[in-house]
Amino acid sequence: MSTHNPSRDALAIRAFKKKKVLMVADLAGLLQCSLVTARRRLKQWKAYTSYNQNGRYYVLPDIAKCDVHGLWRHHDILFAQHGNLKKTVIALVENSPAGLTGSQIGELVAVAPRSFLSHFRTEPKLQREMIEGRFVYFASDHATGIQQRKAREEQTRRGAAMRVPTDAQAVVILVERIKHPRSPIEDLSKRLYKAGCKFTTEELRHFLDLHGLLKKTQGMPSSRH
Repeated sequence: MSTHNPSRDALAIRAFKKKKVLMVADLAGLLQCSLVTARRRLKQWKAYTSYNQNGRYYVLPDIAKCDVHGLWRHHDILFAQHGNLKKTVIALVENSPAGLTGSQIGELVAVAPRSFLSHFRTEPKLQREMIEGRFVYFASDHATGIQQRKAREEQTRRGAAMRVPTDAQAVVILVERIKHPRSPIEDLSKRLYKAGCKFTTEELRHFLDLHGLLKKTQGMPSSRH
């Protein structure tokens, strides 16, 4: 078993700051220790494990500049303060004001919902209800669930009052979305406005959510390196 070596720890920390993320094998090489010892050090440092890429990557908490949802990404590598994808989805739903639809969850975690949501059908910490043709996930906690459902009802009423695109407008919106799948809703709204298709960002978000076309485009801070 390798003994604790402060100079090697410092070298590893510098490597983290330079590369942002490391795999456990990389860290073991820097520390000149076993994989078991490297994982122990990561636990001591309270490192986050990526919830995609098979959990192969790690980042230190002070490097991951998480957003208000506790999420951060480095290129295509995704991290959350909450832990793995299951824990992250549960935390996002429990902390949401009005529950979350599958597409909203997918938008937040930047993962296609159809690839993982089937695992939450019987998750005891969540409840799933069909509302207007879409499954909405709520917290199982009684008090939290009641508040979320009330807020969801209000959102549904507001949504019903929003303008609905005509068939021709819907085609224009969908074509623009397909052309620019990762573009923020605000940019989509500006491009549509120039094309004479005037909808607010809230109306567009509601329309895309109904069609399961929301994508993670902003809000999750990412490394620029």
